[in-house]
Amino acid sequence: MQRWLDDKNVPYTKKMTKLELYEVIKRHRSQSDTKNVIQSACEHSKKLESQFMESEHVLDISVNDVIIDLGEDDSNESDFCFSDD
Repeated sequence: MQRWLDDKNVPYTKKMTKLELYEVIKRHRSQSDTKNVIQSACEHSKKLESQFMESEHVLDISVNDVIIDLGEDDSNESDFCFSDD
């Protein structure tokens, strides 16, 4: 146990019991696991962001090509003019 802690540069005292050493090891592994999960999530997010950036131009082109037809354009200039009748 002490060798493992030494190899990982985890601080402990020589007076610690096996139970105390085990607790230190568990805590270190938990922190290490959490760090690995966070690092993996960050790498995945960066990959997704990169994929989005590569395909963003396709989305821009598609959005620019969208035409919304709201019906016939039946308004004409006379609808907006006032007569002096």
